Amino acid sequence: MRALKFAYRFSYGSGMTTDNARAFSIQLLFDELSVKAHVLEHLTIDGIDQLSFLLAFSVCNRLRKIHLTMQSSLDPTVFMMFASLKSLTELTLNGFDMSRSTSFIHLAALKCLYLTSDTSSLIHFLKSVLLPEIQSLRIDAYRAEDPDGIHTLSASMADCCAETLLLLEINNHAVNGTSAMILVEPLLRMRHLRSVKIDDWSSPLSDQELQRLAEAWPKLSAIDLTYDADTPQEPHLHSLIHFTTLCPDLRLIHIVPLSTVPLPDLDPSPILSHGLQLISFDHPSRSPIPDPRWVALFLDRTFPNIDVAGCERLLREADTENWEEASNEDWEEVLTHLSDFQLVRNQQDIRAGRA
Repeated sequence: MRALKFAYRFSYGSGMTTDNARAFSIQLLFDELSVKAHVLEHLTIDGIDQLSFLLAFSVCNRLRKIHLTMQSSLDPTVFMMFASLKSLTELTLNGFDMSRSTSFIHLAALKCLYLTSDTSSLIHFLKSVLLPEIQSLRIDAYRAEDPDGIHTLSASMADCCAETLLLLEINNHAVNGTSAMILVEPLLRMRHLRSVKIDDWSSPLSDQELQRLAEAWPKLSAIDLTYDADTPQEPHLHSLIHFTTLCPDLRLIHIVPLSTVPLPDLDPSPILSHGLQLISFDHPSRSPIPDPRWVALFLDRTFPNIDVAGCERLLREADTENWEEASNEDWEEVLTHLSDFQLVRNQQDIRAGRA
């Protein structure tokens, strides 16, 4: 067995004190690690403390994946022990607290990093690591005491990951009213990104700002941006044109809500060879679509390879718990028209011998 999942439980009987229960858990963990240390590659510990850190890393030198949910601060001495794991490719740290940055530790093989903590601790962590091979980064950020904390966090991500990062996911729970570009601006240095998901900010990106994203991230295959639907302004559907010309490999767009007022312009002529397959419309716009057929025509001319069945599936599966007063009926009608346009176009291709 190459994986071990261990969770602390301090309730082993009414007669056992908390200290005894903790000692029992540590002994049990030690017994498990002693048996499996020579083959163990994946270690998950829920409720870990400092002693368990030292115990686990002192006997396991082949670990490739570590998932830790913590109950205490991330001590610099313990933090530096990560560098001793030369085969470590995936690290998950949930709920850690880090009060200051340390001297750099070199995580030479790490490719996937998933962090959940307050904004200050995240910044201290990212300012303390060298990640020459990092490819995937997921951040869940909470509590930003400094108004500039989100921008500093984004800058820290860019400083340590810009050269190699391919996949980025940020869930911002830290500051209400976070401006999109305050969060995104430093991330434009990440020129190799293929997948971006940024969730839960309060102000939308303008059409010009979406163009900047498309220019900065030309290798994108998926982009997922979600913001507060109660904002009075929404980016316009026509801004997706930027991605047709600047992101040829894009296959999934989820930028919501999107406005269709006024109706999108059908000129200039779109890039009819673009391979986009999925557009998700799960967060309805504040404004009803004035002409679903026109919007469908715009999408068909701009993205002729859209998988209508896939888009319908995303629409059905979307979590709409927070949109009780909103309706996706307009977008359902758009997809119906889009399917009709594709059917007519396919029939014309068959008649012309282009099937």
